[in-house]
Amino acid sequence: EGNGVYLPTSKYEGMQAELARLKETEASLNAEMEEKQSQLEDLAQKFGATKEELEENVRMLCATRETLRDKEEALDTTQKVLKQTETTLHEKTAILTETKKTGNELLVTGIDVLNKGVEMRSSLHGLFEKVERHDAKYEANSATVITHKSHIEAKVSKAHQQLSAFHESQETKFNELENMVAMFVVHKTDEFNA
Repeated sequence: EGNGVYLPTSKYEGMQAELARLKETEASLNAEMEEKQSQLEDLAQKFGATKEELEENVRMLCATRETLRDKEEALDTTQKVLKQTETTLHEKTAILTETKKTGNELLVTGIDVLNKGVEMRSSLHGLFEKVERHDAKYEANSATVITHKSHIEAKVSKAHQQLSAFHESQETKFNELENMVAMFVVHKTDEFNA
């Protein structure tokens, strides 16, 4: 055993046992490392999924905030439009009320004018009756009375013509007044509905 190194049998066997134990420990560590690596990969995968879910939730939250802001702006605009509409409605209601009041006043004025025309016509009619009675009273008189009668008849005829013309004029004016009132009410109603 000239070139070799001599080891006692017990020591050699001890070294072999230690080597075997180290190999078992290495195998155990390798298995544990592989398990830890698998767990790490699993955690990394779960982390990635959780991160993506979190990012998606953040995107949804941002979109929700944007939508909420748009709805708040739309609500604010709607409230402003509603307030303006209410103001316009109050104004148009006031205008319509005033228009009706003015129309009623014009109608009352027109009726008053017509009544006065009727009263005047009645007065003239009474005057004509007096003239006719006066004419009948002196019908049997002399030629002078007859001449006077002709003169009075001419005046009565003229008065009748004037009365008819006045009555037609009053009716025309009253019709014009009624048309003006109707047009005024229609115009204001169109403005209110505009």
